[in-house]
Amino acid sequence: MAFGCIIGWGCFVMPATNFLPKAGVAGSLLGLGLAAAFAMVICYNYYCLVKVFPGTASTYQLIRRALGPDYAFFVIWSLLLAYMSIFWANSSAMAAMGRFFIKDSGAVYLYTFMGHDVCLSDLIIAVFMVIISVLAVRRGYRRVLKIMSLLAGVLLVSVAALFIGMLMHADASALFYPGFSPSTGMSKGSQIMTVVVLAPWLFVGFETVTRAISETGLSVKKIFISAGFAIAFGALIYSAMVIFSNCGIPETYRTWGDYMAAGGERLSFGDLPTLYGVRRHMGDFGLVMYCLAYFSALTGCCVGYMAAASHTLRLMAKDRLAPESFARENREGVPVKALILLALVSLPVFFFGMNMISLAVDISTLAISVV
Repeated sequence: MAFGCIIGWGCFVMPATNFLPKAGVAGSLLGLGLAAAFAMVICYNYYCLVKVFPGTASTYQLIRRALGPDYAFFVIWSLLLAYMSIFWANSSAMAAMGRFFIKDSGAVYLYTFMGHDVCLSDLIIAVFMVIISVLAVRRGYRRVLKIMSLLAGVLLVSVAALFIGMLMHADASALFYPGFSPSTGMSKGSQIMTVVVLAPWLFVGFETVTRAISETGLSVKKIFISAGFAIAFGALIYSAMVIFSNCGIPETYRTWGDYMAAGGERLSFGDLPTLYGVRRHMGDFGLVMYCLAYFSALTGCCVGYMAAASHTLRLMAKDRLAPESFARENREGVPVKALILLALVSLPVFFFGMNMISLAVDISTLAISVV
């Protein structure tokens, strides 16, 4: 569950937009390692809190018992906004992959909002992601765990195949060049910190394991060990994407600095290094593996965050922070009315386009950082 929530659309996009242009290869890898260590410290703090307050099954309940209802109120609304904004972002990002396959001619342009072109195909795919997420979560928490485990397995296998394939085709002498970005004007330490500060966003979702305390028969120690492994594997996948993204620079450019200076960060989805390099070096097989990784990561994120958000809304209803009807559960223990509300709220969001959703993600990231 935690691993599926950690890896989403950012894993495929951020190497080109946040990591390599701002920190280079070495700076990105070091920053990801430090960010993962930071997240593991927070994970250990969760474990200590659960040991002090046994029987708690959510971040909200832990904070309420440890720091009181006022801070817990802020926490639960921050988490709900974060879960839903990341769900919206991953649903919209799936539409970007769909547009790549059907091409612009089949996308059916509708309008432009905040600089983003909204197409009919984007809305259809995003709504489809809402539907399959709701249907999956409605079957119960244990069924969600099985779905997330399957998707995580597909993601790990496909990324491993991509990583090995890219290493076989890459120029080893240029694989880690440039180690740090020569165009930012910042010191090496500052470049590393530009990645470290993203830790709350990169690894948000691992705290969803707290629900497993009440839903499974596993011990608290085993649950949080699994969360630690989820963070570690998440960092490895981010790192793998960074490394083989560095193999995806068009031949007309010598370094990442040249590529970004020429507008590489503004290229279309199909030209982003994570996909460009795969298509260039591994052909159709690489494209299939990339699509499997992309689909499994984004679907896992959507299902996981919809489950987490509905559980959060149920907790709010139980504490009378929301109508009590949202706490009612079906036979599988799922708050169906809360699930339906979240789905209905999500539908109009996609009409505002990816840029507006990205703004919501940025706001929620700030809130999560404070939490």
